[in-house]
Amino acid sequence: MRESLTIFAIALILVLSALLVGPYLVDWNKQRDWLAAKLSQTTGAQVTIAGPIDVKLLPRPLFRAGKVSIQGATRHDPWVSAAGLDAELSINSLLQGSVEFVDATLVAPRIELTARADGSLVASSWDVANPQKFMFRHVTLRDGSVLIRDEDGGERASLTGINAQGEAETLFGPIRLAGQAKNSQGTFRFRLNTGAYSGRRLRLKLIADDLKPLSHVDIDGIATVDPGPGPKAGTAALAFQGNVAISGSLHVADGAAPVPWQATAGDFKADGRGLSSTALELRAGADARALVANGALLVDLGAAPSAALKLRARQLDLDHLAVAPAVAPDTRRPKPEQWIAALQTMFASSGSPLPMRLSLDTGIDAVTSGDLTLTDATTTLDLIPGLPTRGRFSISGPDGLHLALDGTMETGAAAVFKGQIDAATRDLSASADWLAPLAPEAADWIGRNVPIHTVALSGPVDLSKTGFAAHDMTVTVDGSTVTGAVAMTRGVGDERARLFADVRADALDTEHFPALDELSTLTAPLDLSLGVAAQSVKLSHTGLGALQTGPIALHLTKVGTAVTLDTFSVTGLDGASVTATGSLDAEKRIKTRGQIRAANTSPLAALLHQIMPNGATDTLLARSGLLSPLGLDFSCEGAIGSDGRFVPTLATAKGTAAATRISATITPEPARLFAASALNTLVVLDAPDMGPLLRQAGLDDTAPGLLGPGHVELTARGTLDSGFDTHLSTSATDASLVFDGALDGVTGTGHLKASGRNAALLLKALAMTSPPASALWPWNAEADLAWTGDKATVSKLAGHFNGTEFSGSLESAPDAGGLTGSLTLDSVPLAGLTGLLLAPGSNAPPDPGRWLTSARFAPAVETLPKARVALQIHNLGLSEGLALRNAALELRLTPSSLGFADLSGDMLGGKASGTLTLRRDGPIASLSGQLQVANLVLALPSLSGKLSGSFSVAGSGTSLDGLVSSLAGDGALNVAATLPHFDPQALTSTAHAYDAEGATIDNDAIRDALAKALDRNSLDLGTVTAPATIAAGTLRAVGLQSQGPLATTSSEVAFDLRSLQFTLRTTLTTVDLPKDWKGDPPQVTVTWRGPLTTPTREVDAGAFVNGLAARAIARDQERIQLMQDDLRERAFFARRLKAIEEEQRAARDAAQAEKAARTVLPPTRPAPAPSQDPLAKLLSQQPVAPVPPTRPLVRPTRPVELQTSPQALVPPGSGPNTPDPTAEGRY
Repeated sequence: MRESLTIFAIALILVLSALLVGPYLVDWNKQRDWLAAKLSQTTGAQVTIAGPIDVKLLPRPLFRAGKVSIQGATRHDPWVSAAGLDAELSINSLLQGSVEFVDATLVAPRIELTARADGSLVASSWDVANPQKFMFRHVTLRDGSVLIRDEDGGERASLTGINAQGEAETLFGPIRLAGQAKNSQGTFRFRLNTGAYSGRRLRLKLIADDLKPLSHVDIDGIATVDPGPGPKAGTAALAFQGNVAISGSLHVADGAAPVPWQATAGDFKADGRGLSSTALELRAGADARALVANGALLVDLGAAPSAALKLRARQLDLDHLAVAPAVAPDTRRPKPEQWIAALQTMFASSGSPLPMRLSLDTGIDAVTSGDLTLTDATTTLDLIPGLPTRGRFSISGPDGLHLALDGTMETGAAAVFKGQIDAATRDLSASADWLAPLAPEAADWIGRNVPIHTVALSGPVDLSKTGFAAHDMTVTVDGSTVTGAVAMTRGVGDERARLFADVRADALDTEHFPALDELSTLTAPLDLSLGVAAQSVKLSHTGLGALQTGPIALHLTKVGTAVTLDTFSVTGLDGASVTATGSLDAEKRIKTRGQIRAANTSPLAALLHQIMPNGATDTLLARSGLLSPLGLDFSCEGAIGSDGRFVPTLATAKGTAAATRISATITPEPARLFAASALNTLVVLDAPDMGPLLRQAGLDDTAPGLLGPGHVELTARGTLDSGFDTHLSTSATDASLVFDGALDGVTGTGHLKASGRNAALLLKALAMTSPPASALWPWNAEADLAWTGDKATVSKLAGHFNGTEFSGSLESAPDAGGLTGSLTLDSVPLAGLTGLLLAPGSNAPPDPGRWLTSARFAPAVETLPKARVALQIHNLGLSEGLALRNAALELRLTPSSLGFADLSGDMLGGKASGTLTLRRDGPIASLSGQLQVANLVLALPSLSGKLSGSFSVAGSGTSLDGLVSSLAGDGALNVAATLPHFDPQALTSTAHAYDAEGATIDNDAIRDALAKALDRNSLDLGTVTAPATIAAGTLRAVGLQSQGPLATTSSEVAFDLRSLQFTLRTTLTTVDLPKDWKGDPPQVTVTWRGPLTTPTREVDAGAFVNGLAARAIARDQERIQLMQDDLRERAFFARRLKAIEEEQRAARDAAQAEKAARTVLPPTRPAPAPSQDPLAKLLSQQPVAPVPPTRPLVRPTRPVELQTSPQALVPPGSGPNTPDPTAEGRY
């Protein structure tokens, strides 16, 4: 046994030594063929090793080989190679008969596969023996590649730069591999996990990131291998079934945020015949609000390859599709026009994006972007390589918007759509707003100038980048149907854009015509051929209500700047008709001829104002009623100069406007050498009544029948360059005007003379005032005139008006605030100035008892100019007998206000100044301002002296009386005055007259006596200041106090501005009280009431009379009180005497009784003898209550004669407890 163990140990040592040393002793490179043969036998394929070989068994088995390749029997078989193989083997696995690679590294491994024309791959003819015995615990691939070629050797697809690590439990899986690789777009990362290959099925999951243009790929499913029909077929059809998810980002425009998207194909099937998915989902945007589309995909790779994609989505929110990256959160989202540009770029690309037929069917319930929401967006496309794309697109929106295109589209650089268009909207302006991002100018022009609401059009159309053409289009516009052809081509290079339109309509209903200048601006870069014919046109928005015309015809051509108006005619416009022809050639020569006939000019003027809105058509529309009926024939020839001015060379106009006959001619004189041909202009207007003619000229308030027939004649001779010598004469029955001067464009100078026998008729005709019917106001005026543009100057103005002379200068310039200058006037009443804003209602006769009228103001004259004119007025009449002398003021006038600024002047020997502003707001006039007076001399029956003060005032009303009645304000008065007929000693002297005892108090007699006493002298108030208020049109000042040595006064004054009635009430209170005066000091109130110059005086002596009566009563009461006191004293002493007598009698009776008692009783000590002094006894005794008289029990049958007794004289309340008079110190 020991020997056996020893032999086994020696053998084991020898084996281990051989294993350790043997490989180092073997030259493996010489065993290359043997190793290749063994490996070929193992793999069932041809294995070659062209590089060095190294094998080690201990301390761990290692195998290294270079330039290893494995190839099938044919050149189309799969071919695998590696630049190097470095593998560590497991000894345990080798001892068990299997190969486990603990760690294997393949350097530059390469796999080449061959694909047949049908897409199938050439199958491997390898037959690996026992593949389950080969295991890779860890494997590393360095710089590997995969190449797929076609049968001719051309490259179909490739992957390079494969660097990965993983493991494989057997050659047929499971396999786990992770790393990175490169394709034509760049490097991407991947992870591959498989199950064990069994039954020609392999479960796998492949995840790739950054596989451009995709950002993420996730493939999860089962791959199957079909070896084909028969063992010699040599092909292997690969198939896959599972789920595929891909994601990426769409870049719509440079600088815009990208659109993240993800596509998931559930139930995905793919093989050599095609691929399909019945659960396809496409998501785009940041959340579910952006886009979620579901559908199916079918790709057929048969003899006629094709693909079909169908998607349906409930919503597409363009605002949430793009997502700003985290590194640039402020990146803006793509604009709508950028989406359109991206689609245009896609369709403009050459050919179809796939080498097969593609059918696309998409539908979206709602598409939103900002405030825009579109619905039912559907698209069907059939893209066939080499053929135009066939498709249909439709979309709907609010306001009845609908657009459908059905036809073919040729893609590429010259993309064009040919097919049918159907479009409709109930609000064209709102639909035009949606076009703003794509075509802002067109959208703005449609919104402002196309007076259409409802539009529906259909017909064949060709659309391309260069233009569009509609050959047989039917358009329904607001219920009107228009048919015809329209074509437009864009300008390319020097070639101008061209628009051709020939349309017809039986009846056309629209709001208004587009403005001519807008059309001219829009069509300036175009050549035009425009033909329009309509049997009738209805315009709903004209300012005159709906207008209906008869047939309208227009044919116009435009080539470059040359325009030819072949036909323009409008008939049946409320009885009016217009025809015109004309031309403008390339040299800017103009010829036009036309005719106007209109019984009612207003509809025609409204139509012209819509087509050419400017000041001239504004005036024509405003005067259209005064120009009816109108009949005018006109012709004109001329040219447009280099400065843009139209220069007429020959023109005529003749006709009538209402009753006014019109004749105008412009004729050239024969040309002179080196001089421009002069033009002679003659315009003559004759009217049977000058009033309507002036109204036609713009004086709207002119009354007819007052001025008689009128004649206006204008002659001018000259040129546009040198100006015209002009003579204008205007005459009527009572007035004439003559102007002679020079006109040069907008500049002119000359002299104006005007005169008339009676300005009252002219002012009444112009509605500037309402003079009496008997008024006869002769007038004349002359001045020099000069104007430049809108600035005019009137200098050396002089004249007289009804005996009042005036002079000055005026200047009119809108930039300077209107009319400015200065005027000097002899005499003007204030009402004549306020009448500019308040007339004619203010000129009505005053109400009874008032100096104002309650007639309502007439409407304000809206044509009043803005003016700031300095006025010097020698006599500005304020009211009857009151005027402001040497008045100076600035007259500030607007159509709604009249201001007297910096007003100053002499009044009543003093000064007056202030600022007043009158305003009109419809029928209401308002007044506000401040007034100051200083040292006004007062010589009134009630007051004399000087008056100063300041006031602020405001009010409003619909008549002069109402305006003055509403005045309110405040201020202060300062009076240095004397009150005449106001003797401050009147109370004292009158009271002395009634000091005698027994004077009779008579109210009337005392008041008369007091009035006479007041008239003896005056009262000097001194200087008195008091606040003043204005309320309800009455000025009041209270608290005018004065203090004198003999009396004090308190005055208040009120002046009614409506009736000019004056009230002054003064209360006089004497300081020296009369004898025996009781209570408040004597006072009297004197009131002056009535007009300022003739007031009446009222003397209120009630308080004074009451004081005198109270003093007399007090004196009588005092005398009665003295008599009552004397009677009470007499009664008191009588009662005392009687009491003394009774006491004395009782004393005597007591003495007698005592004497009688002595005779019976013993003698006692005698009592002290009482005093015999009666006065001492009287003072020592207590009063004795008198005995009240007894009341008879029976009513006497005859009157009892009353007897006066001491008891009857005792006043009530006296009695036994009445105090002793001597105790009060009276005796």
